Amino acid sequence: MKENPSSLETSAAADVGSKDAAFHASHLTRRLAMLAEYRLPDGVEHIKRIQAIAQILATELGLDATMVHAISETSQLHDVGMVAVPDTILHKTEPLTPEERDIIETHTTIGARFIGRPTTRLLRTARAVALSHHECWDGSGYPNGKAGEDIPIEARIVAVADTFDALQSLRRHRKAIPIEMAAAVLEQGGGSRFDPAIVAALIASLPSISELYKRRS
Repeated sequence: MKENPSSLETSAAADVGSKDAAFHASHLTRRLAMLAEYRLPDGVEHIKRIQAIAQILATELGLDATMVHAISETSQLHDVGMVAVPDTILHKTEPLTPEERDIIETHTTIGARFIGRPTTRLLRTARAVALSHHECWDGSGYPNGKAGEDIPIEARIVAVADTFDALQSLRRHRKAIPIEMAAAVLEQGGGSRFDPAIVAALIASLPSISELYKRRS
């Protein structure tokens, strides 16, 4: 049975259109990530490490290759909304006031607005990461107080990767801590702040993750 030429042309056009959309989504993701890189302390290296850790965790959890790639790529955008936070708050060395903390927390919803209405899987993942990476497993996070598996898995993975790397990095209000101590902090937060399955994946992947920090030093 011969294929209808017009249907083949339609299928080919749809395939090209899908590839174009994916390319533009990837390009947009990278351009938005550059905003965060140049705005945040240790931006470039922090984002690279989170990408690597998120990829390791997603792989350890057995997610399919497409999702692993999407999470790794879009983890770059977790803090893109920080570009809207004033420098006086973003680089403040003293403790934040409650009002300043409220402003910092708007970076999740602002980041989701920057990404806009998602038209591809990559952008849907990016929006979920930007919006929900500060939600907590027990529902105590922000901006929407989601809990458990109502939080998108990509956001749960990035939350663990982001916190682990932050603990490993010098910050204005504290020193970096050893890898084993950082892992212990995550373990303590499993079941409350973090998805315990993702924390378990982190512990299981510590040898691979540790190599990232050996290369840094």
